[in-house]
Amino acid sequence: KTGVEYIFVSHSTNNLGEPITRQTIINFFSDLDEAVGIKGVKLTAHTLRHTHASELQDMRVDINVIKERLGHGSIETTAKYAKPSVKTLSLSYERFLAQRGQE
Repeated sequence: KTGVEYIFVSHSTNNLGEPITRQTIINFFSDLDEAVGIKGVKLTAHTLRHTHASELQDMRVDINVIKERLGHGSIETTAKYAKPSVKTLSLSYERFLAQRGQE
């Protein structure tokens, strides 16, 4: 055992080594969102989950594996997260046009 049970831990003297709180994560992303200032994009831990699920789907990872990775109880919930990326949609449409042109 390494002595550290969590990936993200507090470094404050009061909670040293304890898991960080939900509020700490919210504050971190709020500060990051404000610092980056990308218009039309809200940076949150939740959007990272969506992005990760979509990237896994783009890599053709089985939906059941994505479900387990995200800790979902149902495929339906995972399907809400795992949406094809714009790049994947574009490539699919380009393949469609190429195949249609060969007919």
